[in-house]
Amino acid sequence: MSYAALPSQQKIDIAASVRAAYTMVIDNARLAVDLAWLPFAILIGAAIVFSLFPKHEHEEELLTEYHTIDVASRDGDAVTSPSPA
Repeated sequence: MSYAALPSQQKIDIAASVRAAYTMVIDNARLAVDLAWLPFAILIGAAIVFSLFPKHEHEEELLTEYHTIDVASRDGDAVTSPSPA
């Protein structure tokens, strides 16, 4: 056997409940938009880092040049590095 709920003495503030629900939805939507930008920011950062580092051939040339300078300084020869192109 079921009984009907007794009328409560509490008043429900519908406007406050709706306002709280919409505030929560707006905050979650703002968080979702902020998180959606994260992969794009990572890709842009990776592109910037990739463009700043030397290419493989240029890196090998630099390593050869540095090795030549190191060997010459160890042997006591005065070697000046070539001017950058």
